[in-house]
Amino acid sequence: MDPVKFHLVINAIINTKIPGRIWVDDINNPNSALIWDIRYSFYFLGREDNNEFNGALKKLFSEEISPNALKDGIKQFFLICPEAWEGRILENEVIIEKSWLNTIPRCYYSLQSSLSFDWKHLIPPNFQMEFVDKQLLGKSNLKNFSLLMNEVKDIAGSAKEFLSKGNFGFCMILDEKEIVSWCLSFLFSSSCEVWVQTVTEHRKKGFATLTVAAFVEYCQNNKITIGWHSNQDNLASIKLAEKIGFERTTREYSWVFGNYEGLK
Repeated sequence: MDPVKFHLVINAIINTKIPGRIWVDDINNPNSALIWDIRYSFYFLGREDNNEFNGALKKLFSEEISPNALKDGIKQFFLICPEAWEGRILENEVIIEKSWLNTIPRCYYSLQSSLSFDWKHLIPPNFQMEFVDKQLLGKSNLKNFSLLMNEVKDIAGSAKEFLSKGNFGFCMILDEKEIVSWCLSFLFSSSCEVWVQTVTEHRKKGFATLTVAAFVEYCQNNKITIGWHSNQDNLASIKLAEKIGFERTTREYSWVFGNYEGLK
């Protein structure tokens, strides 16, 4: 199965819903392409045996992408591709030379049922669930606000772009002073994918469950379909997804994981 076909981010980048960069071998009649989300992930499409294109990408990685990533403190990257591309990459025939590489098995969940519990009545005293809107993104005095903004910028580049493109999310806030958990996504063609995070000191308290539940309820009320990607050995992520009502699909694939240090 071609994993790039069920990554919503690809079409979102192509249609300028979220920031990204695209390289093709021929702009009028592309046979091979690379899509980058300007964060950590690269998506390979089309012919893997396009030697001229592959040579150009190798130069791009070594001379532009890798140096700039290391300069910005980014050390890791993930490559998502069909099996034909993956084989060549792992043999160091495409882009990567002298780089430590490994694969991470991944799986994909989709929501198949409505929420089975009322999350609103499970919110502890002194906590509030808030929709991520202009008002919330203006509360820079909140503790952990910078962590939330890092996620917002990863998705859309800026708070302004995040809001103007119709992206959305929910945050769990303690005493109107501290953000403890959030669930965000971009929106493309009535579909989204889940990004959930809880601040380290507040984990294992059920906050992620409540935040995702609020997110899911909003999606269902607005007829938005939801996807969930996870490492196959990430039991916490899988348990959370299944608790909410997500079911595992047959869509399994691998991340090719690498380190920019190996490209120097």
